[in-house]
Amino acid sequence: MVESYFQIEKLLEKLGSSAYEELLLFCGVKNDLQKLKETLTTVKSVVLDAEEKQIHNHRLRDWLGKLKDACYDAEDVLDEFEVEDLRRQVMKQRSIGRKFHNFFGSSNPIAFRFRMGHQIKKIRERFDEIAKLRGEFNLIERLDDHRRVVHKEREPTHSFVLSSDIIGRDKDREKIIELLMQTSDSESETVSVVPIVGLGGLGKTALAKLVYNDQRVEEHFELKIWICVSEDFDERQIMTKIIKSITDPEAWRKLKSLLLGGANGSKILVTTLAGRLLQSWARGEVLLATTYKLEQKESGILPILRLSYYQLPPHLKQCVAYCSIFPKDYPFDSFSLVQFWMAHGLLQSHNKNEELEDIGMRYLKELLSRSFFHDLTFGMLGMGMFFFKMHDLMHDLALLVAKDEFLVVNSDCQSIPKRVRHLSFAAANASRKDFSSLLSDLGRVRTIVFSTDDEKISQSFVESCISKSQFLRVLNLSESAIELEELPKDIRHLTSLRAFALTTKQKSLQESGIRSLGSLRCLTISGCGDLEHLFEEIDQLRVLRTLSIVCCPRLISLPPAIKYLSSLETLFLYKCESLDLNINMEMEGEGSNHDRKNTRPHLRRVVIGEITQLLELPQWLLQGSTDTLQNLLIIDCPNFMALPRSLKDLEALETLFILGCPKLSSLSEDMHHVTTLKSLTIGGCPALSERCKRPTGEDWPKIAHIPQVNLDGEMIKSSDN
Repeated sequence: MVESYFQIEKLLEKLGSSAYEELLLFCGVKNDLQKLKETLTTVKSVVLDAEEKQIHNHRLRDWLGKLKDACYDAEDVLDEFEVEDLRRQVMKQRSIGRKFHNFFGSSNPIAFRFRMGHQIKKIRERFDEIAKLRGEFNLIERLDDHRRVVHKEREPTHSFVLSSDIIGRDKDREKIIELLMQTSDSESETVSVVPIVGLGGLGKTALAKLVYNDQRVEEHFELKIWICVSEDFDERQIMTKIIKSITDPEAWRKLKSLLLGGANGSKILVTTLAGRLLQSWARGEVLLATTYKLEQKESGILPILRLSYYQLPPHLKQCVAYCSIFPKDYPFDSFSLVQFWMAHGLLQSHNKNEELEDIGMRYLKELLSRSFFHDLTFGMLGMGMFFFKMHDLMHDLALLVAKDEFLVVNSDCQSIPKRVRHLSFAAANASRKDFSSLLSDLGRVRTIVFSTDDEKISQSFVESCISKSQFLRVLNLSESAIELEELPKDIRHLTSLRAFALTTKQKSLQESGIRSLGSLRCLTISGCGDLEHLFEEIDQLRVLRTLSIVCCPRLISLPPAIKYLSSLETLFLYKCESLDLNINMEMEGEGSNHDRKNTRPHLRRVVIGEITQLLELPQWLLQGSTDTLQNLLIIDCPNFMALPRSLKDLEALETLFILGCPKLSSLSEDMHHVTTLKSLTIGGCPALSERCKRPTGEDWPKIAHIPQVNLDGEMIKSSDN
């Protein structure tokens, strides 16, 4: 079950913010607000104990479900306040010099005040009733233990591990290596198993990799194989993974002679109960392929995994549960998952100066260190982006704890329970069934994700989903195999939508209604082969933090009003061959009849890739970001010729990444003044690489102060130290 403790914390935080207090006072519900805070604080004190005891108490589990539902519904009401606050800000900005009543536009403030005041009273009464029932369960008041101490952030595990990455495990490593190198005295056992057992997060996998890569093990064994085995497996799957890892004929010959032939001294090192089955297989006791399934009861590995889950702080439990909406073996990337968590309000910090993206990366690294994710690979190094998957066992656990609220719709689905808040039509066979009958009640749904497999999902089905889901926070249309003829008109009513990914056949988004999505934080436009124009009033997206435009080959220009997205922090432009970043940028956007000097974007990261028209970075892109821009990546832009002189004004720039720009032949003259640079990467720029060679290159003095310089794949030390 998704954590009620975390939900209550979020509500209390919102109710305590100045923006909400102002609006709630405006609605005349000051007393109800105070009583609601007191009730929530009282319930919060016993929730941790309730969540721990719910496993064996059905009535307690039902009480927590009612509490959680009330929290979700209260959030939906508070979202309406947030939307109203954002709308008032927009109207105020566009109404300088006009009368006060224009701040409200066409809305009726008296009607809003009455309606919202009534809803707050109903919420307060609902929580009062829930709070009265807590006395039936003999619950103990408990604090969140994870708030008492500050946890040091652990580094994520990798496909390799160095001795310096693990501290204090030397004795364990030596003991395991000693066991691996021993020769069995028993003639009947030619292959033995060495298990590493322990709770999740103790570093079993990291220790196994440390042993696996040890030089002594390398020299002792003629052949080594590393595979990842989930609990929901059979012997055929194990053998398939082993065979796939053996691609060389000579290696396969060695495998047959060592294991199947029974070479003495062969060892299997495992970190789960998989050792039991592997040991039987090694002794030749397995006769038929049988499946050892993860059962949702107190047996096997599940209690241990549940312990690992319950040891997490509430905010990380939420993050794990929300991953259940994605299918097994889903290829996550760090940037998108953090944006997904952000859209659902899962990222919290008591440090107001900490950026949400940084908080999300901290959460992600903590879960990586606890082995909730695996198969880690790196990409887009200048952005710190990496890719990974969720372990099958951990995905089963996420499904178990989130089963009441998250639903992956497949061909067996007969109904969508009212308690479900997150929907994914991600099953490969989902499109074989008409799901229209399931869409009667989606009023509470917060996430809808369509699958790459569902080619038969129609435009009308998507429109029906959207029209019935007024409280959506996340809508992903970009991964679907269908390309919509046009975006549904009802999108304009999704005022709580925070993350929107779309693909469409439209030539223009001017009439799409996206401008009305005032709560939007992340907008992704991808795979739009016919798209030529966005929409002029893009500056109405006042809280937009991330804008990604990918694979839109006919997109001609960006709307001039993009210069006034004051909250924009990440701009990602990739594979837009016709895009000219300078067209129309001297023009002012609609409604800009007032001073906008202080409404420039404060970008933190900019990625521009495969933009054929890019000759140089436009000035508007850097204005307003001189003290915020940290990462600048320019990739595969064949006509890019010059870095701007204003580069020296970027006081926060830490990473500069230039790849595949053959016409860029030199660096800015003032490059040596960019003292904040920590990393410079240059590749696929022959003339520039020649000038940057150490120590004789003409541009070497400009970059000698940078701690890390990577030139055509080779790391150059900028100093002897």
